[in-house]
Amino acid sequence: MSSLVANSNPAVFQFRLNQHKAGGKALPKQVVPDFLFIVAADGKAIGRMGKIEYEANIRVDAKKDPKTIDNIHESGVHKGKKQFGVYKLEADKWIVCMTAPGAQESDRPKSFETKDSRNVVFTFERLKEDKKP
Repeated sequence: MSSLVANSNPAVFQFRLNQHKAGGKALPKQVVPDFLFIVAADGKAIGRMGKIEYEANIRVDAKKDPKTIDNIHESGVHKGKKQFGVYKLEADKWIVCMTAPGAQESDRPKSFETKDSRNVVFTFERLKEDKKP
């Protein structure tokens, strides 16, 4: 387990996937995977789904409209592949529309719509400190 998970660092944020949308439709709640995404202020991140875990490096540009995010896989089955997306924050929700791993930067979504595309929207809910995984 990475030291990034150590919750003694206040600059580490944990998000649990709450909703997953693809092909213009939200997946039924019962099939949304139990996915935890942990992000540090320096961009280091861990994605965890069950026993599967990968490390990534996240870069964001909050000055763009919409805000952009790049996810560079550092380990796991998509090691070396990049994903490009847009994001927004709404209270404790982090909403991200991303390309599939291995996409080109020119494939970056311009909105949060998934109809007629291979992009997906993830709606994460920030975990409170008292709700540690």
